Amino acid sequence: MGRGDDEVVMMNMEVKPAWLQGLMGETFFGGCGVHENCRKNEKNIFCLLCCLSICPHCLPSHRSHPLLQ
Repeated sequence: MGRGDDEVVMMNMEVKPAWLQGLMGETFFGGCGVHENCRKNEKNIFCLLCCLSICPHCLPSHRSHPLLQ
């Protein structure tokens, strides 16, 4: 491995997947703006495909997406 290879490895370690950057930048447990008039509208689920936090009422639109809770 030459010096150029080391630089490529370092660059790859610094690049984060889009979903991880989105997850780290999200604020959870705030009220969902779409479902602000519903009970239990806290955004406590993260959609990995859309890179955003959602509430339980948003789940039907994301049912086939990979989710984290």
